[in-house]
Amino acid sequence: MDGIEDYAEVREIESNETSQVLVEEMEDDNGGSTQWSWSDLLQPVCFNDFNQEVGPAVTLPSSPLQVFRLFFTSTILQLIVNETNCYALLCLGQEKYQMCDPVNEEDILAYFGNMILMGLIKLPAIANYWRTDPLFHCSIISESMTRDRFFHIHRFIHFVDNISLPPPTDSRRSSLKQYMPMKPVKRGIKVWARADSTNGYISRFQVYTGKETSSETGLGSHVVKDLTSDIHHKNHQVFSVSDLLQKGIYACGTIRSNCRGFPPELAPLLRKGLSQRGDSITVQSQKNHQLTASVWQDIKPVTVSSTFCQTLPLGSVSRKLRNGQHMVFPSPEAITQYNCYMGGVDRNEQLRQYYHVRLKCRKHYKYIFWMLFDITITNSYIISSDVVPCSKIKDYWTILAKALLQGYCSRKGRG
Repeated sequence: MDGIEDYAEVREIESNETSQVLVEEMEDDNGGSTQWSWSDLLQPVCFNDFNQEVGPAVTLPSSPLQVFRLFFTSTILQLIVNETNCYALLCLGQEKYQMCDPVNEEDILAYFGNMILMGLIKLPAIANYWRTDPLFHCSIISESMTRDRFFHIHRFIHFVDNISLPPPTDSRRSSLKQYMPMKPVKRGIKVWARADSTNGYISRFQVYTGKETSSETGLGSHVVKDLTSDIHHKNHQVFSVSDLLQKGIYACGTIRSNCRGFPPELAPLLRKGLSQRGDSITVQSQKNHQLTASVWQDIKPVTVSSTFCQTLPLGSVSRKLRNGQHMVFPSPEAITQYNCYMGGVDRNEQLRQYYHVRLKCRKHYKYIFWMLFDITITNSYIISSDVVPCSKIKDYWTILAKALLQGYCSRKGRG
């Protein structure tokens, strides 16, 4: 299928939010809702192939540092330098600030290099990297930057002018921190992302900042629309269900039986299940033949909806049985496609979990920055895999850290 390399995916959406809207194209010409009607007389699904150029928009350089600088441009670095110096002046006052050397772009790059190394070489506390005890001493970090200089940048690194910010409404609790009972870490900052399903490259993200209105419904659908607002009418295929077809975006994703427009013919099957594993039943919208909904019997019934997957012939998926053997079961194409291409964000997160910047801080904006910093390194590793000879992300982190520190070490010495 053409365009398969540019699949997009939206994840980190709670399942009950994702399934609130099946598809909203089923409206009459006057904008009113029509009667949802489904048929088991299946017809071929017609859709347009993806025909856009894929891959990097610029010629990629051959070194990790140069690829990294495509993301962290001089404009961004200068913003960090300016705001860091302004924040230090605001916190220290004029007299103490004059006793410190202002931070410059080279300081920030060296600081980034040290933070990368600390993600590779883990010690109990940051101060241990400057200890003289051979058990803890890390010469590449301690010789590149003094401890006081590092902690000065670490404390005051900033990204916005505090004076221009509105006063906080409640200093006791940030709306960024959410309770997510279905996640391994129950409390944290919720971030949605759109990622390429073949390699995990994150092209867009959205940080959840709390409810925008007193009654927040259809959050999942709203997020999907926001994250796909820049790829309308290009025939992308997004593995999440929402009303995207009228914007030239095809969708495929799991749905819940309580979503609006769910086929009533399939609802009883979810309660009692199908006769055996691998059985499936698919229905098709009578008004829009691109829209299909299927129930497939895995260990439990699974429901999916699609606007581009064919109804016939059936595909297949492999499942591991309790005895350790693998068995292939027939499945609708929507199940096959979803299983194959729904892991883009998970792939990116997997790469970031191997090595990431260590940070313990009460300031939520720093957590968000270092998350984006890790994503930047991971994205640069993904897109440069054909031009940079690094088979493992650990090697990429190592080369990048050394490159960020190289000039700084030879010029600054021990501070």
